Amino acid sequence: MQAFTGRVRLRQPDLNRLPRALAIDYQPSGTIGAVDIQASAVADASAVSLTDLEGKLGDVAVAGAAAVTLAGERPKIAADLITGALVVDPFLPAERTAGLNPYVTPGDWRVPLKSDDVGSPLLHRAAVSQRWSREPVDLSALQALDATVKLRSDAITYQAYTVENADIQASLSGGVLTADRVAGALFGGPLVAAARVDATAAPRLSATVKLDGADVRRATIAATGKPIASGRMALNTELTTAGRSVVDWVSALNGSGSVALTQIDVAAAARGSALAPLLGLFQGLGQLGSVLAGGTSSKRADITGSYRITNGVARSNDLRLAYYLGNGAAAGTVDLPAWQLDVAGEVKLAQNVLTGLLGRATGGTVPDTVPFQIRGPMDAPNVNIETKGLAAGGLPIPGLDKLGEKTGLGGVLDKLIPGVTGGSGGSSSSSQPQTAPAPGTQLPPSPSTQQQQQKTLTPQDLLKGLFNR
Repeated sequence: MQAFTGRVRLRQPDLNRLPRALAIDYQPSGTIGAVDIQASAVADASAVSLTDLEGKLGDVAVAGAAAVTLAGERPKIAADLITGALVVDPFLPAERTAGLNPYVTPGDWRVPLKSDDVGSPLLHRAAVSQRWSREPVDLSALQALDATVKLRSDAITYQAYTVENADIQASLSGGVLTADRVAGALFGGPLVAAARVDATAAPRLSATVKLDGADVRRATIAATGKPIASGRMALNTELTTAGRSVVDWVSALNGSGSVALTQIDVAAAARGSALAPLLGLFQGLGQLGSVLAGGTSSKRADITGSYRITNGVARSNDLRLAYYLGNGAAAGTVDLPAWQLDVAGEVKLAQNVLTGLLGRATGGTVPDTVPFQIRGPMDAPNVNIETKGLAAGGLPIPGLDKLGEKTGLGGVLDKLIPGVTGGSGGSSSSSQPQTAPAPGTQLPPSPSTQQQQQKTLTPQDLLKGLFNR
């Protein structure tokens, strides 16, 4: 059969129609727009080869080479492309079903691990969170064609996440997608990853991800829409899972890895992201230092640790915290299917910060550790910093009258220390009529003396008001 050779131009006002024209069983989930591409072509009834390709797919500039082979069991595409900034969401396959996953129902339960022994079942069971979708994920598009792709792009965006200077090498064959190389920059830090998706039967997924020096501020904006904290993040992980829905994948997740957060500075309310447990702890320790040591709540902290994941439950025994108040250690579990965590640890106080201050004030022995516990939903946990052990005696705290206006804790302080911030708190009313004392009776302390006594309080009373609200 005679082949065509020459320069061709493809113009199509709706790129969504092109797969049907090529007999490819693939329907994009969004509107991509028009296609306008020119290339040198060699074509016959069974194949098309394009070189010196240039033009646009929707709003995306594209250049390179591509070939489509129509003979065989499935169409086969080979492409080596360079593109401008690319948003992949509209290119993803449209969903084919909205039915519930027949393998996992809303009443499904999972058995997490003991907090002190990975691999052993708990005596109690935690319900799988409703946050995870139980609808089956349709991966049939991976069986519609074969492909080998090399793609370099200024940026590739999926939802709120953007990989800049992306370099991807991937292949698709017989329903198995293998991404041998995914490289670029995520949140300003270098990213190297690889992944494999086997959609031939019950889908199986695996991935390795290494991310260094990512900007935590940009990461929290992507996750929550606002800058919750600043600092840097590093992640190194290997993961595997299997199943037909997101809830299956989370419940069957296995793997290991390490994480490091450095120079973390909490800038806003921590709730609303998976970083909430750590950020909430930093906020509490910052308040502790601000109240007792005259410091600031914006001191930066580092935390590092490794973890193992078994059936969706991550366990870490070596979390390490470095903060200006002192160094800490922690261990615990994160139950991803139930979206719950239980982590406990303690901070060993720096001698030149809190221990020294309390020792000078009381003249006694002061515990050098502060225990803490973080429990509850991952994005809104309860952070409890135990301060009872610090109650070694009364401690006058300089600058207490200004603490309310600095931290917005005036209402709490008024209840603990009536009058210190101008509120009435729990003090008795000053409008009661005064009567003269009987002869020989000791006079009550003057208002100024009484106010000075009220400013001398135990750290336990103050910190109960601050942290157990």
